[in-house]
Amino acid sequence: MNFLGRLLRRRTEVRDSGPAIAGNGAFANSGVILGGVHLDTASALSGARRELAELVTRQWRQEAVDRLQLDDPDAIAVPWHTVTDRTLMDSARNLTPSSLKLRFTGQNLDPLVTGFLRMTRRRLVIIGDAGSGKTTLAVQLVRKLLERRAEDGAHDPIPVLLSVADWDPTAFERLNDWVAHRLARDYPTLAPKARRSAICRKLVDQGHVLPVLDGLDELPKPARTAAVKALNRSCAEDARLILTCRTAEYRQAVRKPGKPFTSALVVEPDRLSPEAAADYLDRCLRVDREASWERVLDALRTTGPLDGPAAVLAEVAASPLGLWLLRTAYEDADPAVLLAPDGFRDADELRRHLFDALIPAVVERRSPRAEPFDRTAPRRRHEPGDIARWLGYLASLTPDRPDLPWWGLARATGALSPGVCAAFGVVVTVLSGLALATASWLFFPSGNYLGSVVFGASCGGAAWSGARHWSDSVPGYARRRVRGRFGKLVRALLDHAAFALAVGFPLGFLLYLVGVRPADRLAALVVAAALAYAFTTGFMDWIESPSADDGPLTPLDHLAADRRLEVLRACVFGLTYGLTVVVGVGLFRGIGVGLLSGAIGGLGIAATTGLLAGRHHAWLAFSAATYRLSRQSRLPYPLMPFLDDAHRLGLLRAVGPVYQFRHQALRHHLCTACGGGPSPVPEERVVSGRAPADGAADRG
Repeated sequence: MNFLGRLLRRRTEVRDSGPAIAGNGAFANSGVILGGVHLDTASALSGARRELAELVTRQWRQEAVDRLQLDDPDAIAVPWHTVTDRTLMDSARNLTPSSLKLRFTGQNLDPLVTGFLRMTRRRLVIIGDAGSGKTTLAVQLVRKLLERRAEDGAHDPIPVLLSVADWDPTAFERLNDWVAHRLARDYPTLAPKARRSAICRKLVDQGHVLPVLDGLDELPKPARTAAVKALNRSCAEDARLILTCRTAEYRQAVRKPGKPFTSALVVEPDRLSPEAAADYLDRCLRVDREASWERVLDALRTTGPLDGPAAVLAEVAASPLGLWLLRTAYEDADPAVLLAPDGFRDADELRRHLFDALIPAVVERRSPRAEPFDRTAPRRRHEPGDIARWLGYLASLTPDRPDLPWWGLARATGALSPGVCAAFGVVVTVLSGLALATASWLFFPSGNYLGSVVFGASCGGAAWSGARHWSDSVPGYARRRVRGRFGKLVRALLDHAAFALAVGFPLGFLLYLVGVRPADRLAALVVAAALAYAFTTGFMDWIESPSADDGPLTPLDHLAADRRLEVLRACVFGLTYGLTVVVGVGLFRGIGVGLLSGAIGGLGIAATTGLLAGRHHAWLAFSAATYRLSRQSRLPYPLMPFLDDAHRLGLLRAVGPVYQFRHQALRHHLCTACGGGPSPVPEERVVSGRAPADGAADRG
């Protein structure tokens, strides 16, 4: 018993600590002893830091360049400057003097990057009205900081963009705890599963991560104030942070505590002039554009006061959002309607028209192509009306949150209702009962089958209970590439085999005492069962370890990783325990009966234990939800390829494992158009910010 206790303790310690993997695929160190190799925490942290920098760089290179096309042909030259309302910013004595008169444009961020890196405390707040380019500036700043970090070879913090609307200060009182939680969820290849949370927490606590928190305004009013208080409370003296928020909401958030975010520089944008808007459009449009475009550009470049249709057009073009809508909706169309005398009465009406024209325009311009290297073309064609209806339904599910987490669809829609879970339990009951009844018939043709009924009901009850919690599952991860990692697999198998044999032989001895004979076959059965347990448990632990070469970046990658994990788990359990049944039954009843029993048992185990084991069932919940919603004609099936196409069309953006609408104004427009969302957001907020301070609105 002392030996068994020591073995159990050693096995628990090793499994809980686990080795980390460095960015080059070698073993990183985590301060434990495993297989005679000492593993050092510093090396694990260094490998995780390199891996995070590579993943974030790759992620935003793909997203900003290939999908959002922020550099096509160049960023919009939005002028930015230090905020003029000094009540929104901390005392000048707590700020770096050179930053107090900061000015830069969206085309040239060098003054901002240089000024930010020179700050004593690198804390920046980006404010502005909805649609003014706050999120775009945050993305550009992330890319510039990553470029500067790579050029200098410095150990500066790695900027990671996160949607702050996902932060619940009541659940995570410290910002660092929430950031570490998001890193572990969004970047699963940073460390092995057992050590991932600890490594991510060290990355954050030791200052290796620069949180870029987007969309403080998406939080409800009380939560915004609580978030600012929590930021001031949880930020250490040298903590670094970038935050975006709409101006009115930020003013409210800092007014109640009576103190702005400590030591944070606050910048705000100026409106784009009609001349700057015309110059940008002139650079973006094709050379063989419609002749009407010249009249539109000339109208914007008029030096005198604008009135009529030209004034309405200039009002819309004064924000990056409006400029993007004009370019996207009419790049290949005749824009004469924009200056029609009896056209649009005000900027709100024109903006709604542009939103309506947006989806047909991008569908017409980007025809489907199957080339894997073309990341901007959809894989299949969808009707514009279907795209608007499907996206509008998704927008209505979470109207106050920017993220569209695919694994939360089942919970948001209630698709996995008690009836669906009960139906799944019935199916598992029938399959499990039939499998055991068939096996019993092979062994005891004249026996009763009460045990099969009890077994089937037990499995069905477990399946029903497990399915009820699938809606709360988060994505798992199964590596795609296994070459070069077999040493770790062997050590994991030996560890689990030793534990299984230490438990299995005493159980076998008890079976021998109650009359199971012969002893040699019983011993062979114990060894086979121990090896089956060791392989299934050890292999699944090993396969969930990170691989730096194929870390998931997009939501499509995360779904594929979770699907691989769940399918692989079912196959491994079914095949391994099926072979064990073949061995066990074959030893006592012959190989023919063993093969038949193994086939039946393997299928039953794959469909029950294989699906129910583990903590990750996000793909199953997502598949069940999308199938049911497609039957109700609310969403297409399969859903994820459609979301990927919407992402390729530029209607959605990907931030880690979740999709977000390209602009929150587009989200509200589609939500309102589908008839399932909240009341329309006042459109004047998109440019002028004159709406009341409360309520959901668009994020820039």
